[in-house]
Amino acid sequence: MPDLSRAAAGLRIAPAEDLPGAARLLQAEGIRGWTVDVLAEAPARADRKVWTYGQLGSPFGVAIGQWLLEDAELLAVAVAPGLRRQGVGRALVDAVAVAAQAAGARRLHLEVRATNRPAIALYSGLGFERVGHRPGFYGDADATLMKLELRDPSSAAAFSPERR
Repeated sequence: MPDLSRAAAGLRIAPAEDLPGAARLLQAEGIRGWTVDVLAEAPARADRKVWTYGQLGSPFGVAIGQWLLEDAELLAVAVAPGLRRQGVGRALVDAVAVAAQAAGARRLHLEVRATNRPAIALYSGLGFERVGHRPGFYGDADATLMKLELRDPSSAAAFSPERR
C-alpha cells in the first residue's frame, strides 16, 4: 500500500511522469477518453488542469478540472480503491475548486453516477448541491448533477479547504 505521508506523497499539477498512471487510474474506473496524449495537452491549455496525488510516477489519485468564464467543471476524479476514504479525493476536488475560483469561476459543476453513494457523500460534504438528474447518461446508469457555488476569491467567504 502506498505511503500517504507528506514525505512520500503529494498533490501536484500532473507532471509528464504521472500521466501514464493517471490514465490507468481513470481507465480502471471506467472513465473513458482520457489517454496519456489527451492528458498531456492540459499544460498548454489555460482552461484545463490535471492534478495527481501520490509518488512521482506512481499516482494513486487524479482529478481533471476545466473552466470558462464563470463556470467550471470537475471532469473526472479517480482514486485507487485501497486508498479511498483517506482524504485523497477531497484534496483533489479542493485543488480543482481553488484553481477554478482563482480563474474567475463562480460555479463548479459535475456529473456523478447516481449509484455512486460514496462519491455523492464526498461532494455533498464539500458543499455541492444536487441540481439535476440525467437518465441513462452513463449508458447503464443515470447521472446526478451537482453544483458548488464559489465566491469571489478576494471575499472572506471564498472557497477554502480550511473553511469546512
